[in-house]
Amino acid sequence: MIEKYAIFGIGYVGKWFVLEIGIEKVGIIIDNNENLWGQKWNDILIVSLEQYLAMKQSREIVITAVKNIDSICAQLTEHGIENYFFYPEIWLRHKLKDFNRKEKTIFLMNVHSYTNGGDRFITYAEKFFLNQYFSDYQIILIPAFICGERSVCLQSYIRKEDILLISGGGYLGNLWMENGEQNVRRIIESFPENRIVIMPQTLYFTDDKDGETEKKRSVEIYKKNKNLIICLRDERSFALAGVLFGENRCEYIPDMTFCLSFSEKQNRKDVLVCFREDKESILTTAERRKILCSLDEWEVNCRQMKMEIPELVSEESVDTLILKKIEAVQSSRLVITDRLHCMMMCLVTGTPCIVFDNLSGKIKGTYALCGNNAHIKYVENGMQAMKWIKDFLSEDKRYQYNAEPVNDWFQKLKEVIAGEQN
Repeated sequence: MIEKYAIFGIGYVGKWFVLEIGIEKVGIIIDNNENLWGQKWNDILIVSLEQYLAMKQSREIVITAVKNIDSICAQLTEHGIENYFFYPEIWLRHKLKDFNRKEKTIFLMNVHSYTNGGDRFITYAEKFFLNQYFSDYQIILIPAFICGERSVCLQSYIRKEDILLISGGGYLGNLWMENGEQNVRRIIESFPENRIVIMPQTLYFTDDKDGETEKKRSVEIYKKNKNLIICLRDERSFALAGVLFGENRCEYIPDMTFCLSFSEKQNRKDVLVCFREDKESILTTAERRKILCSLDEWEVNCRQMKMEIPELVSEESVDTLILKKIEAVQSSRLVITDRLHCMMMCLVTGTPCIVFDNLSGKIKGTYALCGNNAHIKYVENGMQAMKWIKDFLSEDKRYQYNAEPVNDWFQKLKEVIAGEQN
């Protein structure tokens, strides 16, 4: 008989958790939002705690809410319920309890669990890299949602000899604290004796009081683990990390997606536009409008794509959605973007691309490694963009990604992870 839980909280994380362990393992949903009572999600009834108690069901209650957790715990206690769990513990129970552990194990921690397609593309590349260079290791992925505030249960599953990798991206610093810098700090503090390698990242602190405060906090925590190596994917981040954490603890390694390569697609058509809509964007509304209006005036078919993954899917299904975005890029004759990993999709598929920078400067820093790939053009304003749009649209040239210049970096990363560097 299938063990069925009552989960408390059906926000984004709650839905993610249900899909992760399986819909068939959830018998009922409890939520404090009265607007949801009586409704169903994936055919699972949503009720109040009082309604649940009136049903006199005996199920393990799993708290999947990420806000007001203390008040939920108090609410359960007031009703005489002491036997409840937090969702990371149950996720680990289902994913790792009966896992056949190998002697050599790598945990890829803080794997992106949210909607950012660029971050998911990084995970795709990290899995490819680990399969290429560490095929004799057991690779276990731990999502970012499991590395959060209630992650202490992870300590029961990780041995001192296990290697911990923290998934790469652009979240070191104080721009993205939740599921980003905060999780990195928790991992470092929780496993002070493990070898930890932070995969290629951008490091950025804002130039204000909050940035200075968080910078000091990160330095304090990072120095607690003597086996910590931090990989930075651009020169600015590498220089800053060397000053903050010590040059001997930092390695300059390109973004993980550089290790990928896709065959050229013959039938390309239309222009694809992919712009940011968050606090990292520095492209003005006027510049965006000018580009779109010009394409319309030139009678160029234009498609728009978002890097976000709107669908809520399990970790096993997300690679299919990433490949669909790669297909959208690969089938375009030109892409215009200010998204780093849209640019990277263009790079590794040989797709002509015009790219603007973002707030943290990570695009300009990463572009410096694309110099021998003529199909990627970095621009600083709309006028430069218009020139390259005309040039790319007037030619019918085929491009192929040249990965050779970065291959040595990934061999170096392999040595860093394995502890083989000189």
